[in-house]
Amino acid sequence: MNLFNQSLKELVSVIIPVYNTENFLEECLDSVCTQTYDKLEIILVNDGSTDYSEQICNEYAGKDNRIKVINKKNTGISDTRNVGICSSHGNWLVFLDSDDVLRDDAIEVLYRTAKYKGTKMVVGDYQEFDTYVNFENDRNFNVEVLSVEDALEELLIKQPGRWVTTWAKIYDRNLFEEIRFPVGRIYEDTYVMHLLLEKAGRIAKLDYKLYCYRQSSNSIMGVYGFNKIDDLYTAYLLRMDFLREHNYLALYQQQKDLLEWRLHHKYMEANNIEKKEWCKIYRKYYRSNFGTFTWKYRIIGFANCILHKM
Repeated sequence: MNLFNQSLKELVSVIIPVYNTENFLEECLDSVCTQTYDKLEIILVNDGSTDYSEQICNEYAGKDNRIKVINKKNTGISDTRNVGICSSHGNWLVFLDSDDVLRDDAIEVLYRTAKYKGTKMVVGDYQEFDTYVNFENDRNFNVEVLSVEDALEELLIKQPGRWVTTWAKIYDRNLFEEIRFPVGRIYEDTYVMHLLLEKAGRIAKLDYKLYCYRQSSNSIMGVYGFNKIDDLYTAYLLRMDFLREHNYLALYQQQKDLLEWRLHHKYMEANNIEKKEWCKIYRKYYRSNFGTFTWKYRIIGFANCILHKM
């Protein structure tokens, strides 16, 4: 029996937050509309764009009846993704950023893998690009089904960059019954990915580059600021709490050691101006997590806080 017989296909919702990406949006939407898997619901959530993005969304919706456009005031990517989730009807969810591009068979391969392996989540691979998309010609790939603990090890230690992102993956929509992206946070993926892995139970790791991530200085991830660092370390601490509460003690210890090391070495590498900002972050986590620090970093942290009185 052909799995992709029309009567057996399930609806896949592709959720695309849109904010001021007029220069890249058409390329993104073309990559979705021409997917080899065609039973799609394409949800464009315009987060108060001030450029031509809304018009482009409407133009594409007029050409493809699978596209639904939602316009809202600007509230950030977390709330925008949450609106997309609540507005979706698909059995499966795929997330795509509006300046990125999918390989033509990305959704088919993700969906096929989920069905064949009987998993509620599939983690694909990605490649970076700046201007021109050039996917590798090789369409062969390997699939491995991982336990939650093995998947968490991939997320935390082995391949964090690949596993922490919301995109390049497919999710059973039931995984988001009680999980939403935290509104107002910058590293929203870091707050939820471990929760999704835990809920999925078994996760398929797909070694296939099916997503192109655009390196852009205008993207959220391309803008440097200490509010980002504070947000990231808050996410790390919540993730450590999760590991401890769910008895992943070896992973918890590794994350604790890594957090201590990062805090100290980022502080030591900073220039005089940056040191003041780093010390604010160092002091915040030193005070609230003194009991979890090793004695070495307790002493170092105490000295740094005395040195920069704030």
